[in-house]
Amino acid sequence: MAADINDLIIRYTRVSFEIDSIYELIVPANTKAYGSRTMKGVCGFLIPTRGKARFNIEGQVYELEPGIIFHAGSNFLLDKEVVGEADWEYTLIHYRIEGPPGDRAYFENLHYSLNIGINHYNYIIGLAHQLRESELKAGIINRLKSKVMFYGLLENILQHAQEKNHNSDEELIRSVIYYIENNYNKNLTVNDLAGKYNIDSKRFYYLFQKSVGMCTKQYIMRCRINRAKELLMHEQYNICDIANFIGYEDAFHFSRMFKKSTGLSPSDFRKKFGKNSW
Repeated sequence: MAADINDLIIRYTRVSFEIDSIYELIVPANTKAYGSRTMKGVCGFLIPTRGKARFNIEGQVYELEPGIIFHAGSNFLLDKEVVGEADWEYTLIHYRIEGPPGDRAYFENLHYSLNIGINHYNYIIGLAHQLRESELKAGIINRLKSKVMFYGLLENILQHAQEKNHNSDEELIRSVIYYIENNYNKNLTVNDLAGKYNIDSKRFYYLFQKSVGMCTKQYIMRCRINRAKELLMHEQYNICDIANFIGYEDAFHFSRMFKKSTGLSPSDFRKKFGKNSW
């Protein structure tokens, strides 16, 4: 399940947490377990430290390895298997939500993964290990220390996931822009582009608009008009040829869109600038 990191952060600020249990576990290579369930009444973070595993939770498949942190709520049906030849090692942190019933139900019915990346991951693993060591110690002060450490761990997970997601979004939009600038003469749509990059069309529209300052349709038109201007500088191309070259089957429609964008018809633009490209 895709998680909106900003929404997660907002919801986490509205609730408090109690640590239930922490485990550092090793599962042998080639191990498979089908038909199990996540623990009832708690949520959990799974932090991989070595190896790879594939989890299928309610039909959603997650490929887990160091760099990717997994979260699951209460009593989900779960199939899991260790992938590859290495043992599967991870830290599992169970926690209980204290807060409004709606928020508690939200987390207990939520499963998602967060891509943290490798750069900060050893630090995350270290925090999880320190948290476990603190939980093993008796005393009220250690309970308080553990709670503070859990908040610190949660902050680091969400912060680095947010940074990773932001960088990934920027790379995606750069790739989309490059593709549009080399294919603007094709009949590109938001759904086509979103499908090409395997992203929800509404999210794609939002990311492109936010990054570029205009929607994809406007950007494609700008690419077409800019190329038309270049071609109009050369007398050997007639208006119909230019229209077809940049993706308009109808020269009249091209002329209308060109004038709407520049304030001049293609022929007037050629007369005004054709002999003086400056």
